[in-house]
Amino acid sequence: YEQQDEALDTAPEKAVDYKVGDDVVVELPTRTIEGKVGYVGETDVRIDTSAQGYSWSNEVLNKQQFEDSLRRDEPTSDESLDKLPISVEVNGEWQTFPDAAVADEALNAEPVPEAAGNFRITDDHLGEGGAKQKYARNIAAIRTLFQLEQEHRGATAEEQEMLSQYVGWGGLPDAFDPSKESWSKEYAQLKELLTPEEYAAARGSTLNAHYTSPTVIRAIYETVGRMGFETGNILEPSCGVGNFFGMLPEEMRNSRLYGVELDSISGRIAKQLYPKADITVAGFETTDRRDFYDLAIGNVPFGQYQVRDKAYDKLNFSIHNYFFAKALDQVRPGGVVAFVTSRYTMDAKDSTVRRYLAQRAELLGVIRLPNDAFKKNAGAEVVSDIIFLQKRDRP
Repeated sequence: YEQQDEALDTAPEKAVDYKVGDDVVVELPTRTIEGKVGYVGETDVRIDTSAQGYSWSNEVLNKQQFEDSLRRDEPTSDESLDKLPISVEVNGEWQTFPDAAVADEALNAEPVPEAAGNFRITDDHLGEGGAKQKYARNIAAIRTLFQLEQEHRGATAEEQEMLSQYVGWGGLPDAFDPSKESWSKEYAQLKELLTPEEYAAARGSTLNAHYTSPTVIRAIYETVGRMGFETGNILEPSCGVGNFFGMLPEEMRNSRLYGVELDSISGRIAKQLYPKADITVAGFETTDRRDFYDLAIGNVPFGQYQVRDKAYDKLNFSIHNYFFAKALDQVRPGGVVAFVTSRYTMDAKDSTVRRYLAQRAELLGVIRLPNDAFKKNAGAEVVSDIIFLQKRDRP
């Protein structure tokens, strides 16, 4: 411990106990006086210095000076020291605390676990399982997230493993249905665990929060790599908990990662899983970095509804097609957009969307996925496509 000198200087003066007849030693800057206290007045103290006690052999000192000298010579009690500010070394850094008790608490506290870097997905079966199993993993991940936020720290590698099991609520509508008796416990648990805003967002995501399997993600990266992409600015505009970041191939590791996620729980989990990525927890419509990205990749929301974005409202595109239109503006000329999307981007009878995309990008390829590509980890049977586009230098 290193006691703070300034704290001692400002400590309240302690009363000094002395009386006539006491033997005293007074240390002054220029000399030392030894003797007995012979007289104590209002402002002066006389010290008789004669060994025989003669009163004419004496020194008269200012009372304040005399008492200050006695205080300097008097050892400070441990109890008094414990109440003064104190500096101690904690985890290799010197920190100042208001008193010894607080310092002891800091010294004896459990060390803060070391936060991990970006998570790496190595399990090709991530997110697979039955409905109740997925629900339990989601709850465990949410509780881990809340604990990390309460403790104001990043996730450890073990905690990231727990967080990575979160698959969202796509395919789990029964957990939000009060009439489902077999899910009554889970329904009540969710209501208690989430804030009203988080609960509403989770319930609203049951139709389109279908997270992508590692197998599909790996295939997309392999295709993008064969197209010549090596490293650069990568955007995932509907990143969920960031599975595309977790599957980033080793040869693309030097890329800078940018994610956008509307759902608060998913976005906050993504931040814990990928602390080195720049992740915005908001809608894609709130962001705008035109001509900035080299690659836009991901599994965009499907649905016959629109996103309100002033720059694109006039197009009247469904949400999945809106993501293509905006992403093409966000990537630089020559940049690639590789999205999993509804088959209706390619199959719709109205060719307006396809004409719009063809004016702005070259179609590099399309892969039609089997209808059970998302069944195991997202609980959805839906026909979807992976579309690869390269932005033209000019429309």
